[in-house]
Amino acid sequence: RHIHWVRNDFSDQFENGVYNFQVGGVLPSSLKTKNCIATDSAIDTFHDMPDDAVLNVSLEHRYYLEDLHHSVTQPKDMMLPQHIELTVSSLDTDQITHGRTDKIISGNADRWMLDLCLDYFACLNPFYSELEALDANLANSLKELVTKAQFGTTTTYASAQQVNATAASFYKGLTEFLTCFRSSQPLTQNVRAEYVQFIKGFFDPNDENVDVPRMINDIEQSIIGASNQPVEKSIDCAIKALPYLNLPHDRDSAFEGRCVDKVGSAISALKDWLRPTDVPFLVTIARSSRDGYTPPNVVENLQSKILQEVHDLFCDCDGSINDFSPCTSDRPPFSCSSRCKCEVIFDYGKWEGDYEYV
Repeated sequence: RHIHWVRNDFSDQFENGVYNFQVGGVLPSSLKTKNCIATDSAIDTFHDMPDDAVLNVSLEHRYYLEDLHHSVTQPKDMMLPQHIELTVSSLDTDQITHGRTDKIISGNADRWMLDLCLDYFACLNPFYSELEALDANLANSLKELVTKAQFGTTTTYASAQQVNATAASFYKGLTEFLTCFRSSQPLTQNVRAEYVQFIKGFFDPNDENVDVPRMINDIEQSIIGASNQPVEKSIDCAIKALPYLNLPHDRDSAFEGRCVDKVGSAISALKDWLRPTDVPFLVTIARSSRDGYTPPNVVENLQSKILQEVHDLFCDCDGSINDFSPCTSDRPPFSCSSRCKCEVIFDYGKWEGDYEYV
């Protein structure tokens, strides 16, 4: 199975490249005890797994290692492990233009799907945005500290568990540090020194660009000096946001026009990448509106623009997205004409879970 993720310029979770790993199911109880259950021979599909099973990966990558939900597991401890080859690239790299490789599409041309996520074009980290609205200085200071922290390297699954534990220790200590300010009073010199020393343990001592005492002081001054919001509210919001501050956040996403303009240029680049015969059997659009990563004010216009661009890319009929049947409570829109290759099915809002039209 091959997945090709085309990332945008503000997503830096993965560097461009090819990653091979296993994906499989694990029971949460086995994760807590670090004694994973071996593959059950009665499990033939993911639908056969217990309801409380979660997906884990074998890839020892920072994105997964620092996930506090323990996302990295050895394949032998997974239920139904499946091999995944993940290619990561961006539209402005030669890798996607010249290195798309026959095995991605042409090897099985009628069995590939295209997934378009609205947060590719517009993405505001809801955790950061909420904290920024309360205290912009605190949000910026914490984001700098969290994104620069290091939790070790890994060469074995045992060390992978240690990286996860180190990340958990960092967030726990930082939570305790923030909690100290609920009294709205500055830290004593001894307490501040203890936290500085603790947090220094998560940074490279040889990195001249990292100044932990300054970052700690910035956080303290942001909280103590805040006057427009109750301290408790900012602290609670900051603690909730801590594990998510390093996720993508693009300030241009606040401007609807810029976001919509990105759709045309991205689809145009995709068209140059595909051959005329490269038509997917399914195109999905992930709105990312419930989790808040796609700003609510741009969701509908982005979706309409993407529908039109996808229609124009893969269908040679003369119809338009504007010709699609109006949405009603009992009938999502279908094709825009009798010759249209695109059948549109909505599965959200009032249409969610209604498979009568599938």
